[in-house]
Amino acid sequence: MTDTPEKISLVYVNPKDLIPFEDNERKISHEDFQQLVASIKRLGFIDPVIVNANPKRKNIVIGGHQRLLVALELGLNPIPVVYRNYTVEQETEARLRLNRNQGEYDWQKLAKFDAEYLVSLGFNQEEINLALAADFSEIDNKLKQEINNTRTTATVVFTIPADKEMWVKGICNDNDWDLLKILDKAGHKQ
Repeated sequence: MTDTPEKISLVYVNPKDLIPFEDNERKISHEDFQQLVASIKRLGFIDPVIVNANPKRKNIVIGGHQRLLVALELGLNPIPVVYRNYTVEQETEARLRLNRNQGEYDWQKLAKFDAEYLVSLGFNQEEINLALAADFSEIDNKLKQEINNTRTTATVVFTIPADKEMWVKGICNDNDWDLLKILDKAGHKQ
């Protein structure tokens, strides 16, 4: 590698000319594949397919196998591709890193979105629960601090937005949910 980044060019090619890596480590569920189909139909290709230009590995897909499958299923032609000239070892490392180095969501920032919108984008119940838990973590921290400061029995009044009630119920155990209903009947607003 050099200190100067290699220039990358985007080209458009027929997806039928590309060769999926035969032992791709990445898999996709049917549901996630359908989400990807819907995304590409709605927004087009956001990320190009990454392909090896090395004459010994010409047109082997390094990254974007699922996008390639969607393009073939939808009959899209041409599709955006970035070619990289990699050895077999570099190709393997790049393929694994592309799938591994995805980062993770900041759940507190995702909590600002409506749960139904997140579901429409393919987020599952567990992920939405993580976003809601992050959203309520500030309230939880204040509650713990207040209890620690007073060291007495405290009544806590809080509000659960109506649009998030079903998600809160989803992360509560039955006893917690029963307690919330009792508080509500006693005149406390959740």
